[in-house]
Amino acid sequence: KVYFFTGEDYYRETKTKLDKTKLNLMTVLRHCKRLQEIRDGKHYRYQIIT
Repeated sequence: KVYFFTGEDYYRETKTKLDKTKLNLMTVLRHCKRLQEIRDGKHYRYQIIT
């Protein structure tokens, strides 16, 4: 299964922004091939690979 979310989706669900610690964790997940960042102009979407 594949799930997508944006920074706005994250904020709407958690009421917190993606701070530096969370962005560092996302970098580790990308390195481990569990998360993929998709850039579409100014917008970023994140794909979770399960």
